[in-house]
Amino acid sequence: MKWRRRMFLSSSTVALLLGSLITTSYATSLSQNQKKLKEKQQQAKVLQNKTDSTASQIQQKKQQTQQLQNSLQQTQSSLAQTKHQIAATEFQVNQLQGEVQKLDNQIQSTQKELTKDTGNFRSMIRASYEDGNVPYLAVLFKSTNFTDFLNRLSLISIVGKSEHTLAVKVLGLEKQLKKQRKGQQTQVEQMIMKKQQLTQLQQQEVSLAAQKQQSIVSVSASVNALQQQEQKYSQLMHMTQSQISTMKKAIAQQEAALRSKQGEVTETALRYQNIPPQKLYNYVHSRGSVFTLQDIQTICNSAKEFNVNPALLVAITGQEEAFVPARWGSITRTIAKNPFNVYYSWQYTARAYPSWGLTKTSQIAARTVEYKLSSVPPKGENPIIWLNDLKNPRNSVGPYATDRHWAYGVKFFYNDIMNYVG
Repeated sequence: MKWRRRMFLSSSTVALLLGSLITTSYATSLSQNQKKLKEKQQQAKVLQNKTDSTASQIQQKKQQTQQLQNSLQQTQSSLAQTKHQIAATEFQVNQLQGEVQKLDNQIQSTQKELTKDTGNFRSMIRASYEDGNVPYLAVLFKSTNFTDFLNRLSLISIVGKSEHTLAVKVLGLEKQLKKQRKGQQTQVEQMIMKKQQLTQLQQQEVSLAAQKQQSIVSVSASVNALQQQEQKYSQLMHMTQSQISTMKKAIAQQEAALRSKQGEVTETALRYQNIPPQKLYNYVHSRGSVFTLQDIQTICNSAKEFNVNPALLVAITGQEEAFVPARWGSITRTIAKNPFNVYYSWQYTARAYPSWGLTKTSQIAARTVEYKLSSVPPKGENPIIWLNDLKNPRNSVGPYATDRHWAYGVKFFYNDIMNYVG
């Protein structure tokens, strides 16, 4: 299995362990700040919820205020109509009372006229008979002859009829006037009752308007209190967001510092790309590999964790173990646990670390590649060649493999894979 071509990461692993010791304090501080950031973000979320809830309450209170104002306007409009009706009713009462007074005056005038006419008739009789006011029979008995008797009787009859006619006329007029007066008085009483009812309604509407006005004042006070509370939450939210922004900047600086200690792939093309695992799986199977789709997914996960192109890790398995072809027989599943030959070789890890699987070994390989590619290659040198170049400062304690042609094989497989996956 090409033993002479590899140091199997023994020296590279030592470099990584030394780097880990150097960056421990950075990672610890970063973890603490990330925890604080998470707590602060949770606090911001709580404040946001409170702000939203308060804003919703304010909106509800404002709607309630608007409804109360609309209702108050309706009450005030109704109150104005009631006042108008009271004024109209008072006018009608005064008008009807004036008409009743006129009828009273007419009745008194009619009674005076009746008294006057009766007196006139009696005066006529007294004028006809010098002896004054005497009974009708006495007048008749004083007749001097039959002709005089007939004249006296005719006169008495005329006077009686005139008095009767006048009395009937006057009494009829008086009755009619009293009837009209009674009708007008009934209307006056009805108008007065209506005025009393309207006055009661006015008092109720005044009381209702005062209650609604008080409710508006109370709700407005609640709105002002809620707005102050919202402003307080907004200020706290602004302060918290400012703190979050500051913490994010600090974390970004820490992450940048940590990456500078740990190393980050400098070549953009060799950083993580979201290549569909199915395409990588199809490629290795075109070469007879025993890798399952889950194996390829595991390699992709490790590539993403350390920001390395998954095609590069798959290419390394091609250079190290020919993608673990099925024709190698039953040993292939053991090789597939460490196709990168980290920690000397798959034979060593199978004995020394039997619990290790592809997840562990792919993480070590990805971390190693990330570290070695964090150094910028010289102008004109291919970054994959630079990965195993002894001039690479990240290889000060040893390259990935001792075979000087190792990187060229990896480069070939990488380009072939990238062309395949498109």
